[in-house]
Amino acid sequence: MVDHPYTNGTAVIPKKWWASGSIFKDRMVCQYARAGTSHGLWVGHNPLDYPTPLCLGQIILIFVSTRLINLVLLPLRQSMIVAQAGILIGRSLLCHEPKLENMLFPPPGRYILKTLSTFGFMIHLFILGVKIDMSSLRNSGIKSLVVGFSGLFSTILFGALAFFVVRQLVELEQTQYAGIRVLILFNALTFFMVTNTYVHDLKLSNSDMGRLAASSSLVVDAFGLFASVIALIALAPRNDNVNVLPTYICLLYTGLYYLVLFAVLRPLVLYIVSRTEGSRMKQTHFVLIIVILLVAWLGGEYVGQRFHTFLFGLSLPDGPPLGSELVQKLEAVTSGVLLPVFCTMNGWRVNVQSLKKRTSVWAVELIFVIGHLGKFIGTFVSSIVLGVSIENAAPLALMMSLKGVVEISLYSIWKDHAVLDDPLFTLSMLNIVLFNGLAYPLIRQMYDPSAKYKTIKKRGLMGCSDNGELQILVCIHKQENVPPLVNLVEMMSKFNRAIGYISVFALQLIQLTGSAMPILAPIQKHNKSPGNLNDVNHTVNAFQQFEDQKQGYVTVQHFVSVAPYKTMHNDVCALAHDKRISIIILPFHKEWGVDGKVDTNCAQIKAVNIRVLRKAPCSVAILVDKGAGTSRGLYFNMTSNASPSVYQVVMLFIGGNDDHEALALARRIGEHPNVKLTVIWLKSNDYQPHLHDPQEDVRVMRDFHMRSIGREGIVCREKVVEDGIGTTKVVLSMQHANLFIVGRYHEPDCPAVLGLTDWSESSEVGTLGDMLATSDDFRFSILVVQQQPRIDKNIHGSRSRDDYDTLSISSDQSFISHAHSRSHFL
Repeated sequence: MVDHPYTNGTAVIPKKWWASGSIFKDRMVCQYARAGTSHGLWVGHNPLDYPTPLCLGQIILIFVSTRLINLVLLPLRQSMIVAQAGILIGRSLLCHEPKLENMLFPPPGRYILKTLSTFGFMIHLFILGVKIDMSSLRNSGIKSLVVGFSGLFSTILFGALAFFVVRQLVELEQTQYAGIRVLILFNALTFFMVTNTYVHDLKLSNSDMGRLAASSSLVVDAFGLFASVIALIALAPRNDNVNVLPTYICLLYTGLYYLVLFAVLRPLVLYIVSRTEGSRMKQTHFVLIIVILLVAWLGGEYVGQRFHTFLFGLSLPDGPPLGSELVQKLEAVTSGVLLPVFCTMNGWRVNVQSLKKRTSVWAVELIFVIGHLGKFIGTFVSSIVLGVSIENAAPLALMMSLKGVVEISLYSIWKDHAVLDDPLFTLSMLNIVLFNGLAYPLIRQMYDPSAKYKTIKKRGLMGCSDNGELQILVCIHKQENVPPLVNLVEMMSKFNRAIGYISVFALQLIQLTGSAMPILAPIQKHNKSPGNLNDVNHTVNAFQQFEDQKQGYVTVQHFVSVAPYKTMHNDVCALAHDKRISIIILPFHKEWGVDGKVDTNCAQIKAVNIRVLRKAPCSVAILVDKGAGTSRGLYFNMTSNASPSVYQVVMLFIGGNDDHEALALARRIGEHPNVKLTVIWLKSNDYQPHLHDPQEDVRVMRDFHMRSIGREGIVCREKVVEDGIGTTKVVLSMQHANLFIVGRYHEPDCPAVLGLTDWSESSEVGTLGDMLATSDDFRFSILVVQQQPRIDKNIHGSRSRDDYDTLSISSDQSFISHAHSRSHFL
């Protein structure tokens, strides 16, 4: 660096704040020492002539350009890696002119930006490592091993054969041989960091194919990381003018580094984590862990390793408190800002013009294509042999062939080490963009995890025999959901073993934070320690007490799902499909406090409920409980000696399939000895429904009357209403009830709901259910029933896209609660 020249104590503004030249065949870049900060346009300074504002401008340019490109490619369903490649703003297009390159990305600015982006990339690798559960690798079955390694070896075999044949037919430059061999090997690898990112982006975390792809890549990743460690040492650049240590000495130093990493630094981090009280980590502890990470990173730079931070994170326990704290505090900056900068700066180095100088480009590209073909064939064939269907094997093979940020980093390292020249590096980066651009939308088009739910016969309460076993799936997000759900199941149970049993499947839903692998398993096999483990224990204890009181004719099985909210519905539907569930019961996304006001409102739970309603293989009911802290609603214990003798349940029947299912549920509840059921048939003069046969309503009600003969606790009434005001008056006359049961969907022009759609807020509970739930005058609970998932029959018109698939909600603002909190236990 050189100082500014001074004239009379005033700095002279240089026309160029940097200079470059060659010294001993090495390019040197110099800049003025006092050129760090601009004084602004007011004194004639150009901000782009100073490193700090230039760096900020470059980050803004990269962020805006990648988002705009991603927005343009959104109809093609492209991944963000295509937009982050940086080829369009690099030397191949935007910065092809030297003047524009020196203005936007001068050499000193590129080095600063590269340092900053590399820092983000290393933190990103560490976070990914912490989020991985190593037990997933130990528990990987034979299917994951076979699928992973068959794709690995088939790619190497096809690539090596192609290289041998092409070398006989085309004269390749000798300098390219090492680079082609490296590319054949590393194109065969499948890194878990990359595969898991795409699995999450495609919302396949909970699907069979997504789990198999993640576990298979995790198995291969162990081999890939070991190969990377060895290759970084063996292929390190050697300079004849400098004394370079022998390879075995480098391996010895590397071994000593990893010994210190795992034997000293890892126990130190574990000790700090053990000092954390509860699920939250102190700020000082978090800073200490970051400092230890920087020390580990510095040591890795000394021994020439690039993926040591990932291995360091992999050795640490996943999940809270470390994983969740890292995700909450660092992932938004690293993954959202610095990682796109890293990918863009590596894509900036792509020079398409260099391909024109090589006549053998097509031959090298043929080796790449055949290698990808080998990956696809090896994975596809092994999957078919292991029993995977053809419909799932093809997208699985494509998924295992996707490349991402790790490959981009490796190609950049090989270019720095002169293993890859400009044409090979350019060809490698273009292959990532082109192949991912084709494979990513194909996977989305070919694989739908909910397809298996659509191929089976729908199940519900109307199809259940009175003497058969009833299968119920109840979903719990937190402990406040448990009391009303237990009491609802109690209402549905019968006291005579001879007329049927109830099997309850209690599914605890936990948001995936600080971990990369989703979980769906019986709670006995879930030996993790999620942040809300106490909620899980309360759920198990409450349902266990309920099961003991029922003396054998109600059985409860506990499951846990740890998944992102965007894919949580897949676990609910999968469990309902596998266990042949008749009805799924979901808690509403709002909770009311003792003062009758909304205490909690979670939009993410609302999105989960809507997706379950659309894709469930059976009937679905959403429970809205507003009786917290009162004798109303379902916050009571029906098996307690102090409980009231009679519970008032009202069912509003208007007509349609959902009302038929709701009536079947109400009839079962009405058979409970402590329940008084009132069914009100809301009729309208001269109204003919368009979407169902009104005679079917008459038949269903007649059947209900026949089955209710002799039951004193069941009362049927008919009310004529002309609009929603009439329906509201009927509800007001019955507001002493504990529970209202309604169907979800009613035709918009039905007189009973006219005028109620104008202020509806929650379409997932229907027009009538929303009116009952949002009114402050009602403190009773509402049970909204849907007979089957329904497409294009929406409460407020049709939606062209999947409900809430594009909903963007901050993970740290999932729950908006008042200052006071409450807990209710049975």
